[in-house]
Amino acid sequence: MHLPAPLVHLAAGTSDLHVVTRMFAELLDGPVIHNRPQNGYYALVARTPWRPWSQQYPEAPMLGAGHFLSVPASDLTGPTGLYWTVRPRIVGDLCAVPSVAALVHMARDPRRVGAR
Repeated sequence: MHLPAPLVHLAAGTSDLHVVTRMFAELLDGPVIHNRPQNGYYALVARTPWRPWSQQYPEAPMLGAGHFLSVPASDLTGPTGLYWTVRPRIVGDLCAVPSVAALVHMARDPRRVGAR
């Protein structure tokens, strides 16, 4: 799933990369790629037909057929270019879709705006 940096920073309450990394590790508990040049994060999730996702969470689109995602080498952990914010622990390690939804809800919470 594509998570634009402004959305992630709202959820985290900061753009500090260490805080964002901790939030991903604790909340998503799975691999996340940061594409710094494109100002976005990508949470790796199971390929499932989550049709209502695009209507409920248009700000965090789920990539599907016809989309391509560059994946960094396993040892690239940033903080420049394309790198792993949270590396996969094992083959097949993924984030849970409900956890990504929780992150989007955190960003939508008006009480978090300006919280730093």
